[in-house]
Amino acid sequence: GYYACITHLDHQIGRLIMALIEQELYDDTVFLFTSDHGEELCDHHMFRKCRPYEGSCHIPMIISGPENLTGGKQGQVCHSIVELRDIMPTLLDLAHAPVPEEVDGKSMMSMVADPGKSIREWLHGEHLYGNESNHYIVTSRDKFIWYSQTGEEQYFDLSSDPRELHNGAADPQYRERMDTLRAYLREA
Repeated sequence: GYYACITHLDHQIGRLIMALIEQELYDDTVFLFTSDHGEELCDHHMFRKCRPYEGSCHIPMIISGPENLTGGKQGQVCHSIVELRDIMPTLLDLAHAPVPEEVDGKSMMSMVADPGKSIREWLHGEHLYGNESNHYIVTSRDKFIWYSQTGEEQYFDLSSDPRELHNGAADPQYRERMDTLRAYLREA
């Protein structure tokens, strides 16, 4: 069923692209493609969206369009942290429209122009799910998870353990870094 949904989506995107080409609008179009969550698909022997592991919360954010509209080169990959609330300011930026001050998100266009750039140092996420309810802080290199109902903490060094197979919360070498991420969590 999952692969059927992906195939269906691929076909619909293809139909949209063909219509844009037929109407001679394709070269004036910027695409922004994302999802609200991943499904884990048995990462950590789990599925669904309610846990803070990469299979659920690390999703694609794809911006594609002509270089004269996006200001970036085709095929670039940026590994900075972005989120759904960055979509509106990005689209307003692309349209050369002002971004209201009260908007929480940030335009991603500076990262399109320079994939090494970042618009934030860390991101807070949370999910309510009974005893699995959690808050987490993720950076470009690591993640701290706090399960609010049980008090359990987890720490993953994503730069050396991208599949989150080793919980380093009890490792003395990560103690100071966990303190920093806990402080970000209190700030969030």
